[in-house]
Amino acid sequence: MNASAAKVVAQLKSEGAEVIVLLAHMTQAEAKSVAQATPGMDFILVSQNLPEPDDVRATAMQVGQSWLFSPANRGQVVSRLRLTRREAGSFSDAIGEVRAGFEITRIATKLDALDADLKKWASDPSADKAFVATKTKERDLLAKRRVALQNSPLQAPASGNYFTLAQLRISKDLDCQPEIVSAKNAYDKAAGSANVKAGADIKPAAVAKGEASYVGMEECENCHSDAVDFWQTTNHSKAWATLEKVGKQFDFDCIGCHTTGFDKPGGSNIGFNEGLRNIQCEQCHGPGSIHAEADLKDKAATIVRVPESSVCLGCHTEEHSDTFEFDAYLRNIVGEGHGADRRKTLGEGETGHTLRQDALQKAGLSVGKNCPK
Repeated sequence: MNASAAKVVAQLKSEGAEVIVLLAHMTQAEAKSVAQATPGMDFILVSQNLPEPDDVRATAMQVGQSWLFSPANRGQVVSRLRLTRREAGSFSDAIGEVRAGFEITRIATKLDALDADLKKWASDPSADKAFVATKTKERDLLAKRRVALQNSPLQAPASGNYFTLAQLRISKDLDCQPEIVSAKNAYDKAAGSANVKAGADIKPAAVAKGEASYVGMEECENCHSDAVDFWQTTNHSKAWATLEKVGKQFDFDCIGCHTTGFDKPGGSNIGFNEGLRNIQCEQCHGPGSIHAEADLKDKAATIVRVPESSVCLGCHTEEHSDTFEFDAYLRNIVGEGHGADRRKTLGEGETGHTLRQDALQKAGLSVGKNCPK
């Protein structure tokens, strides 16, 4: 890799390239290694092991003459790099307005902590005076740094090249451009069609001898029509429709948590899922073929009657379901016809619906002009 990178850098420079940017589909550690071994690259955008959207890394990392930076994952943050080139040579970091805002916030947090400590030490006769003096100096320098950034966010050098890096959050309040929305929808549709075509001949893995297979909701309804009627009132019954609404029903990142038994023996996959769409009974209670065929006296032993919370956590992850709380969400999926006694045991209280609505209210319900909801 390093030898190849060095060869490309040399070729680009010989062709007159003034700025070289490497799009590095690798980890930050690997990118650092490339930067150290290959002088001449100005910027390296690192695209693996990206931080979570809440962890905005506003500062570029300098490695030799190269600067490494990363956006957040899942397209929630856009990296905007602005360059000012005055002469041949490397670039320096000029901060800029967006980055200054992050720095000012960070400094304010440190100042609050230092002020609290200094107040405590002022009333403590045993406090080390030299240590307190050092911390006071640190506090003063931080305060001056904050003022300097507030007055001059752009810290451009008097000479030489410089850049500013802005990590910009994508807010749902931002307006959408119809042509981009249309292009995105077309991509989702084309990618889904390609996924289905590629998986058209790949059936779900066979079930081992003696193990249960998935039979689908219609089989469950033969004996549990009251439970199925209740299920129809829950969001689990609409899981597939929520994907169809946004054209993501054949997206590998989504389908697994909107179908039953996905990629499990005898379950569903990208090409075979018609009878197992939505979060059906068997997603929580386990595959039901043996249960359906068992004698009445043996049925209870052939199915999971009370699923553990770990079953839910497979899909209700922090990434996709950040308000998940087991008892609250359970209140939405048990009731008359399906776990009525369990519902009484849970009693009144927050539900998954109320937790989600509260979170949406806090985040803001509005979306930008021309944006699909």
